[in-house]
Amino acid sequence: MRSFCILALLITLKFEMGYGNSVCNLQATFIGWCKMTIRGFTFVASKNACRRISGPCAAQDNFFMDKASCETACKKIILPLKSSSDLYLYLFIYIC
Repeated sequence: MRSFCILALLITLKFEMGYGNSVCNLQATFIGWCKMTIRGFTFVASKNACRRISGPCAAQDNFFMDKASCETACKKIILPLKSSSDLYLYLFIYIC
């Protein structure tokens, strides 16, 4: 049982630390100097929302052509608890 509790705690910490180099944590970068303007969406982690942006030529990193693909890739589900760590802590205490 102790091994299970340690494993559950490690998994909880992994989820809390996030994925580090996720494209959703990067800034959208525009490339080129053409007259054409592209429009799309970028994910703003502090707001947990996708916002419309526009810039020249082409974009990379945190840039999506439509809001649906931005939300699918980046938006986190908000739990009714104060944070997801509360849920993991409750489960950990209940199980162990």
